[in-house]
Amino acid sequence: MIVNMLEMVFASFGWTMAGHAARLPKALAMAKSERFDAALLDVNLDGEMSWPVAEALQARGIPFVLSTGYEIGKLLPDSLRESKFIRKPYNVDELERSILDVIKSN
Repeated sequence: MIVNMLEMVFASFGWTMAGHAARLPKALAMAKSERFDAALLDVNLDGEMSWPVAEALQARGIPFVLSTGYEIGKLLPDSLRESKFIRKPYNVDELERSILDVIKSN
């Protein structure tokens, strides 16, 4: 349901969702091989932290926004301390701004 909502929101921005992954292995494979302009990355993928995915995106120079409804301060690896975050539930304007900001700063 959230993926469908995000697809509709992204379409309203004029964007196309390249794909989605609810689990770490698929997300990591996508981060290492797919082509896209930016990623919205949920911190928790079916109970696993998505840090390896974020690090793979960093290594490829693909901008991303981390998404969470949790407090993750102490869990965040040092390599991701400067990452952009957006809190859930999403505010549509903030979501658009956050993704555009990481694209522009890349």
